[in-house]
Amino acid sequence: MAQLSTRRATILGRSAAALAVALWVCFFELGIYFDHARPHVLDAAAGRVYALNNHGSIAYLTRSENYLLRGLEWGAMGFICVAALFQYLMRRAKVPEPSDR
Repeated sequence: MAQLSTRRATILGRSAAALAVALWVCFFELGIYFDHARPHVLDAAAGRVYALNNHGSIAYLTRSENYLLRGLEWGAMGFICVAALFQYLMRRAKVPEPSDR
């Protein structure tokens, strides 16, 4: 496998960080939307059994809504880890080796 250039690694790391921020904002906004737009009463017949607790205001979601919300959350965390890994590797590559004096 070919080694990444410094420029490409920087672009990939920053892209991962930007995608993480975008996913986190989507997760946050969708959680607020679900809190206001979804019923606040458990409805097992409709499949609304997944509780979304937003500072004491509990809305009930379906399985697919819950998976969407959790997917955005975990995706954001994953891309933050990827961005941190690229940052670590770039800093490690730039550190000069100690010279013998």
